[in-house]
Amino acid sequence: MKRWSQVLDKSWIATLCGLLLPIAVSAALVPFRSDFALPASALVLVLVVVAVGSFGNRFAGLLAALSSAAWFDFFLTKPYETFNITYRPDLQTEISLLVVGLAITEIAARSRGHREDASEEAKYVALIHDFTGMVASGEPAEFVIARAAAELTTLLGLKDCRFETEMSEGHPTRIEHFGVVALGMGGYSPGVFIAFTSIFTSTLLLLAVGNLVRVYRTDDIEEMGGAWAKLRTTGIALGVWALLAGGVGLSAYYALSSALNGIDP
Repeated sequence: MKRWSQVLDKSWIATLCGLLLPIAVSAALVPFRSDFALPASALVLVLVVVAVGSFGNRFAGLLAALSSAAWFDFFLTKPYETFNITYRPDLQTEISLLVVGLAITEIAARSRGHREDASEEAKYVALIHDFTGMVASGEPAEFVIARAAAELTTLLGLKDCRFETEMSEGHPTRIEHFGVVALGMGGYSPGVFIAFTSIFTSTLLLLAVGNLVRVYRTDDIEEMGGAWAKLRTTGIALGVWALLAGGVGLSAYYALSSALNGIDP
């Protein structure tokens, strides 16, 4: 893994390049602006954006694109040394430079992300291949297990990792076959059950209370007399919520209990 100091150093360097390099290149083109075509100058600045976007991160590339457009306007378009543009073709070139620079930065950032993902997946495949080779070559089981524990500790950032032939008592944290981590709560199904019942009961309570406040124009419960006669449906909803929250039927209490006890509802 890369050290944070190395990543920060590279990020700072790329950011400074994105800010200062377009100024330097635009200033360097000033002696040639009378003879050098304006679109050619814009292409030179596009190369600067490509270089910064490829070397740095998305922020550095976006900064380079904005800086290139600004200093292109200041140094290379008439009237010179101002941020004004007189001629329409110059404005079109300026806008094209900015749009192309932003697009190139985004493409470079996405390509870099895909490269990193592919590199990481290649490492995982190579790791599986190494373990397959160890098992096929007859390496001792203790050595293979120790190596696997070390790799899992590094990969998942664990404090410790060990292999047990028998399931520990209780409900330890485990990874399900489809990739969900069950945090010692009895598995995936109870977790979904908790989420469903919590959302249902909370929504029912909010709707009922909101309707009471809407009708009575107050949140003072002492001024809500005769609610059962006026809002019978709301009263029924509150009654259902009380039953659900209190442990009857599809309740949050039953869902939490099933998760702690490892029972699939």
